Parts: sequence; structure tokens; C-alpha cells
Amino acid sequence: MRCTPEVMDDLRRPCRRKDPRSHAWASHPEVFLSAEVWNRPEKGALAEWALGLEALAVKLKAVAAVLLRFIEDPENRTAAVQATLRSALHHCALVSHHEVLPAVRLFTLKSGAAPQEWRKGLARSPKPVRTRNILPHRHEAARCLCNIRAAFAILSHHYCTQDVLSDRQRAVLRSLQAASDLGVPEATQLAKEVAAHFYACAQLAKHARHVVRLGPSTPRTKGASLVDRWIQAPMRCKSAAEDPGPSPILQIGPVLCGGLDAAVMELAQGTEQIAEADKRSPHMRSEASKTPELQRKARRPSSARPRVKP
Repeated sequence: MRCTPEVMDDLRRPCRRKDPRSHAWASHPEVFLSAEVWNRPEKGALAEWALGLEALAVKLKAVAAVLLRFIEDPENRTAAVQATLRSALHHCALVSHHEVLPAVRLFTLKSGAAPQEWRKGLARSPKPVRTRNILPHRHEAARCLCNIRAAFAILSHHYCTQDVLSDRQRAVLRSLQAASDLGVPEATQLAKEVAAHFYACAQLAKHARHVVRLGPSTPRTKGASLVDRWIQAPMRCKSAAEDPGPSPILQIGPVLCGGLDAAVMELAQGTEQIAEADKRSPHMRSEASKTPELQRKARRPSSARPRVKP
């Protein structure tokens, strides 16, 4: 997969979504990814392989910078050393351009999350029992990155095998070893580090292929899986999380009569303001005193009311 100008335009185009709502788990994507890895181990295996390829891309970039510094060094001006270093730089660029970067771009575009979020999700997710002890490829990849010398010794036995390294990767290691034989001592350490990353990615690729070959796993939870429940979680509004500020104080006008207005005033502001309102309007005091008596008579049942003779 190549990054064409159309793809780059799509990536640079801002999001046109006007809905301010986001998913309830959008603020913590690593929590969702860890549950998804636990529920679907094949996704975790593919993510580990892609993250290993990303680390390999960073390592190849660093190796290319070191090789450029070796080429510009005045001590390496002989034709044989210059040709060997340029050959190693050329094969390193080929591996990065044709084998590593396309897979990293595809993972970044199709995985649904950033690589650092996948890294956090894999770090906090417990390893599934179904794939924990099936193949040692994943543990072998972690071990060879910790022990570079052991990884280089393993590759020396499988140096010409087709299933461990590709032709371009073997060409990189051959060029670095040739540069070390021609008097560049730093090339030996570079060859060991690059070999460790090559072997780690090969083991992660084997582990991912094996897990995918087993087929999708059944949900580990009864009924709807944990991931499905999280996907179906309600949406939340970003504006609802903001502080609305102090609510306005309810202002109630002067009481002109009794009844409901008087009850609301008494509950909200107390009986003192009712008395003050009566003092401000003395001509309404008699009407306010009659109203409660009329309401009590209206609330009586019809049988208790006095009958008025015609």
C-alpha cells in the first residue's frame, strides 16, 4: 500500500462531523483496546506484530543516520569501505521502504487507534490463556530484544534460511559484517542490533499467523461480550460535562393575594417577606385574609357543606 496524494489529502482533511457527542469510552481508548485484546486474541497478536515493525522502522532510520556519519568520516575514504557502507545504506532503505513502512501505514490507517494507544492497551491487558503457551514465538521475540547477542547467535545458524529473513534483510546484515571486516568496528554492534529486531519481527509474524490461523475466538463472556457491551454504551455530550455555572435566583413578585402565591412565597423566602408585602399594600390585606377561609370552605366535601334553603 502506497501513500498516494489522494490518501494524503484524505488524511489532512479536517473532520466534518458536527455532532458534538463522543463515545463514552473515547477518553480512555486503552481500556477498550485491552478488553478487545482479551476478547479477541488475534487482534492483539496482529497489533504486537505491527508495533514490532514500527520499532524496526525507527531502528532502521537510526542505522541509516549512523551509516551516513560513517560515510562522511575521513578515516573511511577507501573505495572498498565506501562501497560497502553505501551498499548497506541502500539495502537498509529498501527494507524500510518495501517491507516495513507499508505495513506500519496500513496498521495506522486500519487499526482504529493510534500506535501509542495500542501499546498502552497491550501493556494493561492480561494475556489470554488460549494463546499463552501455544507457541514460544512471542516470548522468543521479547527475549531476543533483551539479549541481542543470543539473537545474533540464533541468526548465524539460520543465516541462509528463507523462512527467517528476507533477501533484503540478509543483504543488510552481509553489508554490515563486510564493513566490520574492512575496519569499521561500530558496524558489528549495528549488525547485532538490526539482527535482533529482524528476528523479533519474524517471531511476532509467526505468532500472529498462528493465532489468525486458529480462527476467531468465541466471546469469553456469556451473552453479549464485554467489547459489544462497551460498543453499545450510550453516547455522551461534551457540552454536558462543562460547568453550567451558578443558576439564577428565582425572583418572586409581591404577594397580592393568598393561596398558591402565598404558599410559594412562604416556602421560598419565608414568612417575613409575606408580612412586608402586606405592609406595602394595606388595601389588599382584607382580601388576603378572606381568601384562606374561602379556600377551606371550597375544600370541604359536598356532604359537609351547609345546605342553603332557597
